[in-house]
Amino acid sequence: MLVQYILLRGDLKWSQGALIAQACHASIACLFKYKDHPNVLKYTSDENLNRMHKVVLKVKDENELEAIHKTISDKHDCYLWHEQPENIPVCLACLPLEKDIIHPLVKHLPLFK
Repeated sequence: MLVQYILLRGDLKWSQGALIAQACHASIACLFKYKDHPNVLKYTSDENLNRMHKVVLKVKDENELEAIHKTISDKHDCYLWHEQPENIPVCLACLPLEKDIIHPLVKHLPLFK
């Protein structure tokens, strides 16, 4: 089963709606950037549209987000979303991958609540 992991900063004092929007922006940007990747094609296929799996995890701050971005991007495609016009790194969306491939890199992070 393909899962898209989204890592969102927990230190931002933004409204819940604004944070949800950031995660949505990152997810869509990642899927669009890698739209021809076989995993994205499978994840967004008609037969899977009602079965997409996403996991939103919390990173404590910008430094942790940047560090995890480096770790993940060395091995897997991902998209680091920056809020504009401030250019603030807010959220990281990973390419949809099999859970056992990506989970070891993020298992230490809590769910975003």
